[in-house]
Amino acid sequence: MPKYPPIARAAHVTGQVTIRATVEHGLVVRTEILSQPNATQGQRLLETPTVENLETWRFSTQTAGAFTVTYTYAISGGVVNEPANPRIVMLPSLDVEITARPLSLATKY
Repeated sequence: MPKYPPIARAAHVTGQVTIRATVEHGLVVRTEILSQPNATQGQRLLETPTVENLETWRFSTQTAGAFTVTYTYAISGGVVNEPANPRIVMLPSLDVEITARPLSLATKY
């Protein structure tokens, strides 16, 4: 399952990470983060966990090719004092939406 990086969540970092993935024999064998000219330093915190998650995807062993996927990270809802699992939606386009509730500044990880 994709995760919202705790430090990015605590800092209320949101944004999109778009990756081109290459699949061979059903496994993701190569990833390339597509350039985001307006990405902030905070949004860069989202890139590593996105790639790590995408590399866990599995397809039929006959699957080979490349595709682009966009992970969208959002903060929504009221402040919570305890970390809770984010809402994760995988769209038919294979894009992923991850929505987490904001954490109180007093929350400990």
